[in-house]
Amino acid sequence: MTPLAFSWTLPLLPLAVFAFVVATGRRTPRLLPAVCGIAASTVVFAASCGMLMLTSGGMVHHSSFVWLRLGERAVELGVLVDPLSSLMVAIVSFVSALVQLYSIGYLHDDERIRWFFGAISLFTAAMLGVVLADGWLLMYLCWEVMGLASYLLIGFWYHKGAAPPAAMKAFMVT
Repeated sequence: MTPLAFSWTLPLLPLAVFAFVVATGRRTPRLLPAVCGIAASTVVFAASCGMLMLTSGGMVHHSSFVWLRLGERAVELGVLVDPLSSLMVAIVSFVSALVQLYSIGYLHDDERIRWFFGAISLFTAAMLGVVLADGWLLMYLCWEVMGLASYLLIGFWYHKGAAPPAAMKAFMVT
């Protein structure tokens, strides 16, 4: 088994941060979700650097499993790790870590800072799913989760008049 065989776990790290934020809510310290989100993105970035080294040497990994059987047909979900997807994982995780670092200072006084870092972690997980997907179905599912995360992020300041309509518009377009 190659090290690339574990690439399907990379989106699970930011997804776990989102689940943690949803499960704990305001019971957690204010900056713990930020630290967890940045740590998850940094770990994914470090793993993507290793993926880039392996795929630049010609290694490619493809794995899938049967998700649903419809008569004689099988619907499969899986991941494909090649040089392009490795590069995209690196870009997504690096930019996510930078955005989260910047957001700590920008949102330092906001009461809902925990929720913001949960939503951005969900967005990161979905984007990683999009770039690792081996087919249209998984890519579409992750794209829809990314649309939900966009809705949550755009509507973050729901008390401002323009945020709710803009969030709904982004969700409907996606």
